[in-house]
Amino acid sequence: AQSMREQGFGVVHSLLQDGIARGSGFVVALSDESSDADRLIETNASQCFSFQKSRQSSQSYPGSLMGSMALLRQMYHDVNWHKNNASGTDQTLDALLANIKKPAFFEAGDNANALRASSIGSQFNQEYVIVGATDGYEYLDQLSKTNSQFVLPINFPEAYDVSDPYYSAQLSLEDLRRWNQAPMNPAKFAEQNIEFSLSTHELKSPTSFAKHLSRAIEYEI
Repeated sequence: AQSMREQGFGVVHSLLQDGIARGSGFVVALSDESSDADRLIETNASQCFSFQKSRQSSQSYPGSLMGSMALLRQMYHDVNWHKNNASGTDQTLDALLANIKKPAFFEAGDNANALRASSIGSQFNQEYVIVGATDGYEYLDQLSKTNSQFVLPINFPEAYDVSDPYYSAQLSLEDLRRWNQAPMNPAKFAEQNIEFSLSTHELKSPTSFAKHLSRAIEYEI
């Protein structure tokens, strides 16, 4: 909590980052002086999704991105049927229905998965807040047409040590382009009038947030 406060954060949204349908997240205040009852602002604040199968799952399905997308679509078809035709109880679908109007966060990662998530959301009238699109500067026109809000991680890649010729030979043009262009991602979203917020998500430590934010500001200037 102290390291987050030192970066200017007073409240965090947290969730179990495992699985495709990840359940709900909670919002907690980063106060050392309050009780748990005061710190827990909202214990059922959101619904959370991704394309990544749970690490705890023993099932082989889904074994691909296409399978994850099909499973998500089936989930929404099931919940719509359950809502209109339920003759009994299904605790999983009941829980999803209870959260269906909560803000929905989708951890997409890259811009291609952001577009895939948005497509599923449009099909089932579900607005997602997309977490990711760290390379969104390459697909700004398509991303702006989704009308989605974004949470942009700022885990920009560090400079590569090109003094080692053997290591340098393994670097691709794509790696170098991403190192060069990733810090401009927030500025490009702002230029495109795409709503976004910044996050410590995927940073090794919250203490590096200010350093990465400074890089983003330098690229905007």
